[in-house]
Amino acid sequence: MIAYFVQHALAGSWSLIWHWGLGIGVIILLIFADVFSASVPIIGPRLYKVREWMTIAAIGIGLVLVGEWIGVHDMAKRCKAETVVVDHFITKTITKIVKEKPAPSADPYNSPNN
Repeated sequence: MIAYFVQHALAGSWSLIWHWGLGIGVIILLIFADVFSASVPIIGPRLYKVREWMTIAAIGIGLVLVGEWIGVHDMAKRCKAETVVVDHFITKTITKIVKEKPAPSADPYNSPNN
């Protein structure tokens, strides 16, 4: 029961963990490179113009991750709505079929007396 709960809770989450982890990792590396690149004596002065682009890249990746989160949230709501519509249609169809068709009569050729 616990294994099923864990499997159900984590189903399909690997792609989200991979994308979010990669994006947040790149953001952290860009911010650290921006903050600490000036303290490196050999390449610090040469990275002065690149430091601005590191911050812009980190902000851009953050915006992409926010857009991905919004898209995943919207798609989850859409999937729930589709499930409700399909369940309603199937329930309605099955109810209609059960009410319209009478129970099948006994097959005269499938009798123990034959």
